[in-house]
Amino acid sequence: MAMCARPLAAHSRPPLRTHQPRTCVTLSHKPSGGINAALGNMTVDDWRWHMYDTVKGSDWLGDQDAIHYMCKEAPRTVIELEHYGVPFSRTDEGKIYQRAFGGQSLEFGKGGQAYRCACVSDRTGHAILHTLYGQVGRVRGGPVRRRRARLMLTCTIPDPTL
Repeated sequence: MAMCARPLAAHSRPPLRTHQPRTCVTLSHKPSGGINAALGNMTVDDWRWHMYDTVKGSDWLGDQDAIHYMCKEAPRTVIELEHYGVPFSRTDEGKIYQRAFGGQSLEFGKGGQAYRCACVSDRTGHAILHTLYGQVGRVRGGPVRRRRARLMLTCTIPDPTL
């Protein structure tokens, strides 16, 4: 890399240190627990209770406007992901299965355990990533350009040692 950086220095620019991984998007790290949304498929639920749990879980340090928006929109987002094709686990009635996950409560912490975590078995992030990647591939000429076998520049910083 030093040989590449020297000509840049001759043009009065700082030398650069770069990192270029060859990582396929679908092999990226992804969470697998699930998505919290107050769908009310297992017990009665309310997005306000979800917001309370999220604010409390952040020790009241979280951005409450952002938490408000996230919790209010979460049910619509999960339904939208379902319409895109995410294969959420199902109840016997065909509803999206929701499991208990840490820190969830009903009635602002007074009503017991909430079942709010919509999941795809134990691979939720994997399923969402692959579904959205497939949806991007369906839209030709859309706002997202997909390129295969390209290097992605992730970090470009001046390197004072060169």
